[in-house]
Amino acid sequence: MAAEGIEIVRNIRDSNWLDPSNPGWRDGLPNTVAGIVDYNSTSVDTSDASDARRCLNWNGSVYRHAVAPIYTCTTTFKRHIELVTKSEAIGGTNVDYLEVKSIVEWKEKSLTRDLTVIDHLYDWK
Repeated sequence: MAAEGIEIVRNIRDSNWLDPSNPGWRDGLPNTVAGIVDYNSTSVDTSDASDARRCLNWNGSVYRHAVAPIYTCTTTFKRHIELVTKSEAIGGTNVDYLEVKSIVEWKEKSLTRDLTVIDHLYDWK
């Protein structure tokens, strides 16, 4: 589930490249500390990343985030995305990249567990 979050963000970036009318590779990928994405997302949703909204529900074929108006959790899994613009020197030139964190949390008995997957996405095209 954490790796899927990274893949969804990567797919949004790649779709931006393939769309000639798109203004840039970061369209739909704002800096955020709490965004939501599902397998069919075209942008990171930052409108409501509350704890209840982070719930992932199994619909028989995929996990999807709980939807308004009632956020019902049918599993113990929650996921959110964090995006931060960073820069590094490559060949004497500063290059911006997007650090993507996909964090999955779940309850196991009385403990809260979490797993974070981190990737760096560049505008390499």
